[in-house]
Amino acid sequence: MTKARNDYDPKAYNPTFQRAFLNPKHWGTWLGLIFGLPLTLLPNSVRVAIARFVARKMCQKQKRLCAKSAY
Repeated sequence: MTKARNDYDPKAYNPTFQRAFLNPKHWGTWLGLIFGLPLTLLPNSVRVAIARFVARKMCQKQKRLCAKSAY
């Protein structure tokens, strides 16, 4: 009943974890994942509140760039 797939190539893409990913060169990516992934699990209303808070703090530092935004 099942047919063999003829479009599957096991050598086409085989991602593996490499120890080189732990080098300091990639630490920014790891930090982004550590802080970003938990944010995706929050409800949308909480994420919007966090985004507004961050936007206001950024606009306080650069008033002339954010003067026209309604954040």
